[in-house]
Amino acid sequence: MLYSGVLKAEIEKICSEFKTDKKQFNDIWKEINTLIETDIRKFVNRDIYNTEVVQILRKVDDDFESSIQLILRNFPDFVFKNTFPNPQFKGKTFSQILKIIENEPKLRNELNKEISDQVIAYLTEKI
Repeated sequence: MLYSGVLKAEIEKICSEFKTDKKQFNDIWKEINTLIETDIRKFVNRDIYNTEVVQILRKVDDDFESSIQLILRNFPDFVFKNTFPNPQFKGKTFSQILKIIENEPKLRNELNKEISDQVIAYLTEKI
C-alpha cells in the first residue's frame, strides 16, 4: 500500500522526465512496471493509512479462514485423523468441527494455526 501522495509525485516525476526527453519510453515503462509489480493493494490518503492497513491484513486472514471453512462445509463427512494435535478435533467429522469453530473463535484460531503449521511442515524439506 502507498500513500496516494507518493503515487501522484512519482507519476508526475515519471511523466515529466518523458515529456522533457530526459528518459526514453522503455525506461519510463520499466519504472511504471515496477510500481505495478510491487503488488500494491491500494492507494490511500495519509489520514486513513493505518485503518486501511489493518483492513487489508484482516482480509488476508479472512481469506485463509474462509477457505478452511469452505473445505469443511464441502466435505462434511470427512473425519480428522486421531493424530491431529488438538484433542477437541480428533476423530470428529468436518461438519462437527465446523460447528465447533463457528461457535468458539478461540478454537477457530487454534485450528487455523494448526492447519497452517502442518501445511508448512509438510511442504518443508528436512535439513
